[in-house]
Amino acid sequence: MAHIHVLAPLDGTVVDLESVPDEVFALKMAGDGVAIDPSGQVAVAPVSGHLVKLFRGGHAFGIAVEGDIELIVHLGLDTVELEGEGFEKIAVEGQVVKAGDPIVRFDRATIEAAGKVILSPVVSPGNGTIIQRASGVVKAGHDVLFTLEVQSARPVPTGRDANRCLPALAFVIFTIRASQAISHTRYFSGNNLATTRSHVPWKIP
Repeated sequence: MAHIHVLAPLDGTVVDLESVPDEVFALKMAGDGVAIDPSGQVAVAPVSGHLVKLFRGGHAFGIAVEGDIELIVHLGLDTVELEGEGFEKIAVEGQVVKAGDPIVRFDRATIEAAGKVILSPVVSPGNGTIIQRASGVVKAGHDVLFTLEVQSARPVPTGRDANRCLPALAFVIFTIRASQAISHTRYFSGNNLATTRSHVPWKIP
């Protein structure tokens, strides 16, 4: 067994995932984790790994870690619809990042003025079981948000392998929501939508 300590990607207050007003996250369809009500303006990498996906609008990103571990940080709810308004990408998709490296800068006032909830889920759809979660106020890049217990470890994927390592980000968040908001489907860029969570090849638009 190995333990992976996932740091808070945001300054703010920890909120139970079940309390998030979005069933995709509250019912843990996108994986287990917690949410953060942010007090800062920068989202950082919660772990060291490969930034395999940084969405065009800057509202979400995914990091792959050794041992088939995948982490998704989703800044706000339904923020894909803002098409980048209120977000500024700092990192570049495909780069290797260290825990605490800045990924996205965001403006809470702009996001909330557009009618979006800024509550930000941080979930693990891949390998590993969460055995400990933080509570209260956390500091980005410093405090442990939750700890994953994993069975095995494999090298961090790169290149073509990295393109396929976040099937849950491709399927769970956007495929499930396709029936709720068609705007989410444009990120697939013509990819087929699968009906199972496993064996879904991730393709970068």
